[in-house]
Amino acid sequence: FDANKDSIERARSLLADSKSMEVLDGRTRLMRTNDNWLRFEISSGLYTPNMYFPDDIPSFALGRDESFVDAGAYTGDTVAKFLAKTGGEFSRVFAFEPDAKNFSALRANYGGRPNISLYQAGLFSRGGTVRFQANDFSGEGSRIADNAAPSTKDPFGVDYCSCYDIEVVALDDMPEIIPTLIKMDIEGSELEALKGEARTIKSHTPRLAICLYHKLCDLWEITLYVHEIVPGYKLYVRHQIIGPSLTDTVLYAVM
Repeated sequence: FDANKDSIERARSLLADSKSMEVLDGRTRLMRTNDNWLRFEISSGLYTPNMYFPDDIPSFALGRDESFVDAGAYTGDTVAKFLAKTGGEFSRVFAFEPDAKNFSALRANYGGRPNISLYQAGLFSRGGTVRFQANDFSGEGSRIADNAAPSTKDPFGVDYCSCYDIEVVALDDMPEIIPTLIKMDIEGSELEALKGEARTIKSHTPRLAICLYHKLCDLWEITLYVHEIVPGYKLYVRHQIIGPSLTDTVLYAVM
């Protein structure tokens, strides 16, 4: 934090409201102290509901002609929220999920639905393949991990993680996708994915909902990079979980 003090202050200065500054300040204090009671106290005070679809950010309300990119679609939980928010009236959904088990569930839930396209791939800075560590137990937390072991066993000797190659794509290489909203919860690859969609974001200025909590530096690096892509974005940060947790902090960008 000391080494990145200037970057943190720069990111803070770009935020559009006092609530966002309070969240950034609280999150940096939490990570500095690693105090569980302070975590609970601060995270409870900072809590804002409706993750990815906040009600308290101007211009974030959904219309009836949305083109939604869901990166890290899991089994379709955020797609379900999106459909509820739009009343089922929307233009397109493009859901990306590289985890094989999660994608199978996503396809069972939304495969064959009109205007919903599913991709068993991750968003990244380039197209190709990368090594992937899948959580075979819960499906949560699966991530790109170049140096991961072939498998990880629990105390009872049961494999709960497996590794395999996945396809990754850059959104900039898919010009048929013209998004009005991009959500990304991709376990630490958010910044890399943003690099692969900078042209798309610059051209179409979609609303963004980007997770900031997977890496310590995400709080400021992602905020600064989004501002670099579109300096005209209004940037907001919200913390969307209660309790002794450092998860579920999200950057929102709107024009």
